[in-house]
Amino acid sequence: MNTNKKLISPQWQEEEALARFQIISPLLDESLDEAKYIQLRRKQAEKYNLSDKTVRRYVNAYRQNGFEGLKPRARHYYQKGNLPDNYKELVQEAIQLRREVPSRSVEKIILILEMEKRVAPGVLKRSTLQRHMYEAGFGAGQMEVYREARKSSSKRYCKPHRMMLVQGDIKEGIYLPIGKNGAKVKTYLSSAIDDHSRMILSSKFYDNEEEKIVEDTFHNAILKYGRFDRCYFDHGSQYTAKQLKLSLAKLSIRVSLAPVASGKSKGKIEKFHQVVSQFLDEAKAKKIKTLEELKEIMKGKTAIAVGPGLGQSHCAEEITRAVLRSQLSKVVDADALNLLAKHPAWYEERNGSMIVTPHPAEMSRLSQMSVNDIQADRHACAKAYAKMHHVIMVLKGSHTIVTDGTDEYINDTGNHGMATAGSGDVLTGIIGGFLAQHIEPFEAARLGVYVHGLAGDDAKKERGTYSMMASDIVEHILYGIE
Repeated sequence: MNTNKKLISPQWQEEEALARFQIISPLLDESLDEAKYIQLRRKQAEKYNLSDKTVRRYVNAYRQNGFEGLKPRARHYYQKGNLPDNYKELVQEAIQLRREVPSRSVEKIILILEMEKRVAPGVLKRSTLQRHMYEAGFGAGQMEVYREARKSSSKRYCKPHRMMLVQGDIKEGIYLPIGKNGAKVKTYLSSAIDDHSRMILSSKFYDNEEEKIVEDTFHNAILKYGRFDRCYFDHGSQYTAKQLKLSLAKLSIRVSLAPVASGKSKGKIEKFHQVVSQFLDEAKAKKIKTLEELKEIMKGKTAIAVGPGLGQSHCAEEITRAVLRSQLSKVVDADALNLLAKHPAWYEERNGSMIVTPHPAEMSRLSQMSVNDIQADRHACAKAYAKMHHVIMVLKGSHTIVTDGTDEYINDTGNHGMATAGSGDVLTGIIGGFLAQHIEPFEAARLGVYVHGLAGDDAKKERGTYSMMASDIVEHILYGIE
């Protein structure tokens, strides 16, 4: 039987309208004269890889019909009777497969759906599925933005750059005898976390859960780190309060609310809350009595990991130098290594033990040797660098090398599927976790590399090597530790 299907969902229309609003929001300034307006409009078109005509159309649509005018129109498609009844669901699954790997072809997507027995072989036709994916905004050309995002991060459902999205939430804390006549009062932790880097922008305990604590949290985050593009909340009354939305709107910060009963959509801050839960158990054992004590104990640190998602800005340079000067044990990776390669004199400022975790390209920048020369004698190169700079070297690659310039460990776990964006960030986190438990730096590096490889081997059994992502390795870390 022939039916008409709407394959553009209301949710996608909302998201697309928000994206378009972000593009044109600088153009809505009434103080712009005509010349500046045209110049800025062309700049926005170039920035977002759109035509000037398209941006002009967005502006006109918004001025005529407001936010609704920015929503793409829902189109109807003629679905032939020989397509399966769950064709709409198959299209959504195909879209998810392309989200995960933007370069994945339609042919590969169909093969995956067939192999997973979601559809019988031969039912899905390339041209039909390709057309529907294109109309939904997930054609091959339209996915260029996702390809660019994958260069910055491999995390599922993760924004490609810092300060694009900030998640906020409140967690119940412990009871403290801070009420009238020593009455026990429940505390609440209000936090804001950057979606891309997982950096905690603001986190503080309060003696109430009123909307003003959320306002204070985001006030502090913005004062310290600047304005962000969008924030993501649940439907709690503190986050839907009129004053909060008005304050954010005045800063052109968009607000999105999580679907009801959708904990996974706030996975990053929920992970942070899991760590906080362990801290609260310790706080109970210490019999904390005041908010000041609770805030002070939260400042305690035993190790530092720096580099992933840090960037190359002046602020990133100051952060890296501060970490190097710290007496705490530290693991240095990614952007921090690139900054260190630019400023080798920083080694002279270093305090405390230090683990560096470069891949061959980063090692090339650090040592001023070519990648070919490094790969030709990885052992000698790693040992020489470790000895010269008094660091523990973790030279990543097939059979990762851990050395302090004298002792050496060659890892035999892991597989080539782990050569995926973000995998090194996971290793940094594992090593940092072992350092935080006061494990000796060389042993922390050795254990980190070994556990990281075991987790990757376990992930391979479930995901294979072709489609393995960094988040798959994270999900199997427990296997490596056990």
